[in-house]
Amino acid sequence: MNANLVRSASILSLLGGGALLIAPRATGALFGLPTDSTLLLRALGVRDLVIGGVLLSGAHRPGLIARGLSDAFDTALIVREGMRGKKSVVGTVFRAAFGVTSAAVALTTALSPEEPAAQSA
Repeated sequence: MNANLVRSASILSLLGGGALLIAPRATGALFGLPTDSTLLLRALGVRDLVIGGVLLSGAHRPGLIARGLSDAFDTALIVREGMRGKKSVVGTVFRAAFGVTSAAVALTTALSPEEPAAQSA
């Protein structure tokens, strides 16, 4: 697995999760998430902290699957907010495209076969 991708996903998960715990409404608004419930936003923050920890622990495949599925879920929340008219169309499309791409990269990486280890001569 791509070590840089895993490290980036873990760092972003930890930063995003921490931000959702510390400033749920501000972070939720930045991400395009519904800001009606700080409980939901903090739960998403805890989820992201756990995913970041799983990725750092070396459990790359389960961590990336969790990251991909959570990005897909977050994208659904973002689109729902956009459809309710609470966010700009351009912002919603941009955030949704980013979420779908992030989910696809995480899931594709997690589900791709492992490359055989290079044998030393």
